[in-house]
Amino acid sequence: MHRSNKNNLLKSAGQLKTNLRKIRLPRSKSLYSASLVATLALGLTVAAAGQSSAGTQAAASAKPGATNTGVPAGTALKVHKGDLNITKAGTVIDGLDVKGSVYIRANNVTIKKSLIRGGKPSKTQQAIVVSWWGNTNIKIEDSTIRADHPSYWQDGISGGNITATRLNISKVVDSVKVIGGNVSLTNSWLHDNAHFSPDPNQSDNQTHDDGIQVTGGRNITITGNSIDGAHNAALMIGQGNTVGNVKISNNWLGGGGCTINVTQNGLGTPIHGMAISNNEFAHGNHGTACPMRLPSASPIGLSGNVWAANGRTAAPQRF
Repeated sequence: MHRSNKNNLLKSAGQLKTNLRKIRLPRSKSLYSASLVATLALGLTVAAAGQSSAGTQAAASAKPGATNTGVPAGTALKVHKGDLNITKAGTVIDGLDVKGSVYIRANNVTIKKSLIRGGKPSKTQQAIVVSWWGNTNIKIEDSTIRADHPSYWQDGISGGNITATRLNISKVVDSVKVIGGNVSLTNSWLHDNAHFSPDPNQSDNQTHDDGIQVTGGRNITITGNSIDGAHNAALMIGQGNTVGNVKISNNWLGGGGCTINVTQNGLGTPIHGMAISNNEFAHGNHGTACPMRLPSASPIGLSGNVWAANGRTAAPQRF
């Protein structure tokens, strides 16, 4: 557990116990439609669910890795060959082994306890889980996203309005590509990115693979994750539209030239509401000691960031 959380948890435990004695909690009710529809001939459970958005997940007390992310051990998976195109609100994908990609074109979609492998390489930009159409309340949890056919065209998750937790993502270029904001990633393991040279998509002919790339958007939370193994950066932020209200805390971070690399997009617009706190840094993939590269013109809050090897303060480079 990160040091900043430990004292707060101990202090609040006694008060929580006292408060719970004083209140009567109502029984929670989930509102589902009376009919359950089997679709795609998969035994897929589809419900028009009146669910409220899940709260922000607490940061992991143990470093995310093979034993506490992805599909839980012992989960029986049902194979689906080909892509899934989700168009019905409230769809729940549970316990599938998807040998293709998932395209989310509906609100209130949940993916859980599933392995999603992506399809064969194409010649256009793609991702294994895609939410590009402005749909809201997308949840992905306890799932593994791993490319069976790695390609310089293929990312892991791409889009916005996504809450994701306890994911295991590997063998893709950008593990998570945030487009449009309202994204929360917690307690997940992003590792072993796909790197290609040559890569015709890049001017230097090398894949610019990132753990997380934020191309634009607001309200982005990255907490309690282990992110390592990318060639370019663990977090690449601001290469596109305006970015704001970004919280990066209690992560284990490594890889890249500079592990967190923040720009101010082509217009030079300052980033507001950004905080980087209580993260542990390993050295970069190129033998570099650059935990953060930050624009001086952006008021980015910094606290409690240390080198994992010795506990010393991890100071940023400014430009």
